[in-house]
Amino acid sequence: MIVWIDGAFGAGKSTLARQLHRRLPEALAFDPQCVGAILVTSAPPAPSGDFQDLPLWRKLVADFVIGLADDYGQMLIVPMTLVNPHHRGEIFGLIKKSGHELLHVFLEVPADELRRRIDAQILVDDDWVRDGGARAFRHRKVERCVAARESLTGDTLVLRGDRHTPAGLADLVVAAIDDRKPVPTGADSRCSSNSGEAADAPEIGPALRSVRVVATTMLKADARARLSEQLGPGFVVLDLRKAPPSTDIVIAPVLSPQTISALKQMFPAARVVLTEIEDRDTSVSFPGPVQRAIEAGADGYVVAGDLAALAAFTAADTHLALNPGRPGQLQGSTVRSSGADQSGADESVRRELGKHSRRREIH
Repeated sequence: MIVWIDGAFGAGKSTLARQLHRRLPEALAFDPQCVGAILVTSAPPAPSGDFQDLPLWRKLVADFVIGLADDYGQMLIVPMTLVNPHHRGEIFGLIKKSGHELLHVFLEVPADELRRRIDAQILVDDDWVRDGGARAFRHRKVERCVAARESLTGDTLVLRGDRHTPAGLADLVVAAIDDRKPVPTGADSRCSSNSGEAADAPEIGPALRSVRVVATTMLKADARARLSEQLGPGFVVLDLRKAPPSTDIVIAPVLSPQTISALKQMFPAARVVLTEIEDRDTSVSFPGPVQRAIEAGADGYVVAGDLAALAAFTAADTHLALNPGRPGQLQGSTVRSSGADQSGADESVRRELGKHSRRREIH
């Protein structure tokens, strides 16, 4: 599959591409800008000054995408703005004609926010003249890029780039990718509560009424099966898209507040647990801000409801010390003061963060 990330300059295409690579490390990356750079130095320029207006650029980009997909058989992530609907149709038409599936993702961002992002970016390091030229070019394209939204085809995945975090956008794209993948019969047969096969269906059946249902978009079939086995016979782990509304627990990476709210609406009875994980055995990698802070050398992590709760946490040396029973692990907490009784802070959420395994425990 080819995942083409489209949108205006400053919409967040490259950032989303990096987030996708963290989730899909086997995917290849291709930047059509490189083809444009070759043509700028090797061919007469287009009268408009935009190399996308060169028919050769469009042909070479399509050939390159098809060649990479044919020769390596891996997913391809392509971040590139395509403003002209005819150019877009020409490139996409050649890709689809070759037999490869194409997911077109368009990041929609309002013009004012795009201008703010463009002004905040450093586009060319150590060359203020070229940096200013690149910035001016992007500003000139803002209105046209925003207007491109109206020419999109019905199969385009349109996402509001200003309403989700990059990680949240990546989650939505991965879910769309999974939607288009054929699921072999019995692919999730190991995600079962007993000896039978888990029924990945929107309606909960008799086989699931006696177990706790865990839903996630973070894990592929093999990792869901592994987690289901480790949880034991009282649990079943399903793909989020196939989980019933009565799901008990939703496991997700760090998400935007809007996405969390949407999950709460989809699964009103579920606990939504945001997770940072690095599991080499199943190639599951969802790093987050806490993990990065720990790796950078932070010695503690606390979400304090107020200053009194922070004081209670800070005063308890055991909270800030490395766990003596688990060398290399760090204890963190989410604490809220209870007013008269500060001991309630010790009965709230405690999270242990280790080098390879980070768990959240509720007391």
